[in-house]
Amino acid sequence: MYFIIKGSGQRERAQGRRSGVVSFDQTLRLFANILGPVSPYTFTNKNMILQLPTLPGSAITAVLYGIWLTIAPLSNPSSFMVADQIDVPILEVIKIYGKVAGPTCFGKTSPAGSSCQVTRGEFDSIFGSSLSKEQLAAQIQKLEFQWPLKPFGVEKSAYKTATMNKGAETMLYMEELEQRGLYDRRNPTGPLPTSLRPNLNRVLQQEGVSQVAIDLLYDRLTNAGVVLATGDALFQGRHAIDYYDFLEFLGKNSITWN
Repeated sequence: MYFIIKGSGQRERAQGRRSGVVSFDQTLRLFANILGPVSPYTFTNKNMILQLPTLPGSAITAVLYGIWLTIAPLSNPSSFMVADQIDVPILEVIKIYGKVAGPTCFGKTSPAGSSCQVTRGEFDSIFGSSLSKEQLAAQIQKLEFQWPLKPFGVEKSAYKTATMNKGAETMLYMEELEQRGLYDRRNPTGPLPTSLRPNLNRVLQQEGVSQVAIDLLYDRLTNAGVVLATGDALFQGRHAIDYYDFLEFLGKNSITWN
């Protein structure tokens, strides 16, 4: 029987107790070996597809070397491997995060027209404990979009994020303003780009989020279609996540950056 091990964590490499540094792939293999004799396997992004004789229960979760791991049955491994390689444009990722995130910003409130962090409480109040892909899409499209801020500096300085007011993917933001005729960098008397966030927010809100981005998010929130609890894989015990956490969760190899 085929199973899928899905791993997510803030680091590509995790600290092992005895072996020093353990790679992400090594951690997946270790977890698989704990479960039983492993037959042929393959890696797709941050997932490992393998064959095992059986598995107690419908799904198992664990944390190994600081990486959150889940294993669940996989009925059609070939189709999943194709789906797992879908590339989502970075603008669509911004759209999703800017809808799900709120004004909570490392103990402060983000400026008007921007979003910052996603809290577990807010996420659960919107999406509940389980939902279908269609329900996820409907909920996301209804949410109001606010261009997100990127965390400022390292963890100790993140509390300055709201004050510094630096938007995520600044180059993309500027390109979108100009391509949509909202800003002209050749005009020295024009408005500040940050003041145009509400204008761009309205345009992107009207466009909505692409289905391919919804598909990627749903895949990451679930385990080959088996929902444990909607926010468990995303938050991994944390009370809030930021923009960089979200990119890591989706998998940077699944995002098109140009």
